[in-house]
Amino acid sequence: MSMRELTKAEIQTIYLSLLHLGVIHWTKSSKRMQLAMQYVVAREDLAGMPVIELYADIAKINHDKWQAVERSLRVSLDSIWKNHTQECSQLFFHSATPVKKPQMSQFLYLYKQEFENGNIQRWNESIATPLDFEAAETVEDDGEHDDDVLR
Repeated sequence: MSMRELTKAEIQTIYLSLLHLGVIHWTKSSKRMQLAMQYVVAREDLAGMPVIELYADIAKINHDKWQAVERSLRVSLDSIWKNHTQECSQLFFHSATPVKKPQMSQFLYLYKQEFENGNIQRWNESIATPLDFEAAETVEDDGEHDDDVLR
């Protein structure tokens, strides 16, 4: 497994993007989603990885069961797509018309791709308020998972 260490700015970008998509930071589901996004961005060999393996890796990092991770990510994606279909269609599919919700594996791959292309950062900057950036500055490790797994 090839992982790189994320910078604080990258972690803040992930946090802000999820905040803008309606993933509330203090719920267990949102923490799992944020950890999954960090994992996906940090993982260098994601292509072809079975999504069940990703769930198991996230569960191990967060001391969870893979079923809890899968359920949390599915519920978060359902909520994101239901409440932000137009924004997601534009951001992830570059489409002016609403696009059907993708499967979780496709969403994770698209997120990583758009993150690496800088589109997530540009999108955050286009809609963020000073309070959003202030909140992102406070994002730190909550100590609930094994840090060196993400390095």
